[in-house]
Amino acid sequence: MVSITILQLTPGRNYDVYCYSETYLPPSENGVDTAPRFGMDFDAILNSRTRFITEGPFFDDLGWSCVSGYACNITGLLGERLTAADGLLVRADGCPRRCECNGQADPLSKGAVCSEISQDPTVQAGVGLSDARDPMGAWCYVDPGLCDDEMPSPVYPSLLLSYKVCSYGEVAGTGPARVPGFPNGGVAKNLMDGRAFSFGEELVIAFGATYDLCWCNGTEAPCVTEADFAVRIGPLHFSGPTAQQAQREIRCIAGMPCSIPNFDGQAIEEGSRLVVLPDDPAGCRWRISGGYYNLCWCGPRAEGTILVPGKDYRQPDGIVPPPCPPVREEDGGRFLSPAGRLVVVGPLGQEDSFCRLGVDCDCGLIVHQVRGCAGSLTSSTALHACVSSLREASTVIE
Repeated sequence: MVSITILQLTPGRNYDVYCYSETYLPPSENGVDTAPRFGMDFDAILNSRTRFITEGPFFDDLGWSCVSGYACNITGLLGERLTAADGLLVRADGCPRRCECNGQADPLSKGAVCSEISQDPTVQAGVGLSDARDPMGAWCYVDPGLCDDEMPSPVYPSLLLSYKVCSYGEVAGTGPARVPGFPNGGVAKNLMDGRAFSFGEELVIAFGATYDLCWCNGTEAPCVTEADFAVRIGPLHFSGPTAQQAQREIRCIAGMPCSIPNFDGQAIEEGSRLVVLPDDPAGCRWRISGGYYNLCWCGPRAEGTILVPGKDYRQPDGIVPPPCPPVREEDGGRFLSPAGRLVVVGPLGQEDSFCRLGVDCDCGLIVHQVRGCAGSLTSSTALHACVSSLREASTVIE
């Protein structure tokens, strides 16, 4: 019996396999084959046709879309032999596929299984790891073409090693590729015999990006570890401010028009809005005064899709989602996605000051983020200097 392994097949598809064989001839002494080889003719090859179906969902180039601040569901999966035992996981750096340790050890008895032991040849296997750890973590040897991060061993270049493979043994949703903000670590709940999944009813607040949807065959695996979710079925386009945007600090001048240039977001649609809130959690109203403020983003719902009649793919339903509301609800509404911080340069809001005629007056004006005049101002000269600095600052604030 001959056994062959066929890699990189798409799940949920029909395939035809044809066989070919010919007479075996041992290698000649001079390396030149002179005897004729007898093999199968064209008709014989056609008659060897074997058809099989790969189980699982169809890969979907279109992918699925969700929006930060809304519940996220993955619906309309198509494929073969989908079941209620199947699982789905969202990841930030690709699906495991067939990446696994190949069990091969090097001459120093290292690399057959995941271990943090150093690759330094002076470090012997089995001596303990207290002072002999690999600075990049656990690793093992893998077969070529199966792991995204495979690289030649610095000691044995003919062997390929991977670090990422050692994270696949962790419980699904707990590894380094977990997407913060998704409930249950990004493990979705099976809703309809494997054709729809949900991340729950709670709102998903995550950074805007394109993530990977990784499928687990529940009839063949327990869907417990990261490695069980091996098959990528398509992208998840998650709309919202990116992680980089959430770390930005934008500066504006009090009493002057304020704009947010070069907003960094993923799939930001027409109808998105920003609300400016005081840094104080008790405040929820924009005030033209100096201080720090949070930028919170809201986007319209993701556009829906429909199954094309008579076809095995989906397309947009053409219904334009309504824009975000112009007013933020008191509990935050949909304005829940962090989009950076806003610094307003100008005087801080404070209580009214009262002075008596003929008596020195200290207004205690506090100016925030004004170049050269931060602090309390107690004279008209200092106030004039501060106003001048404010005007100058308006030309250099980014």
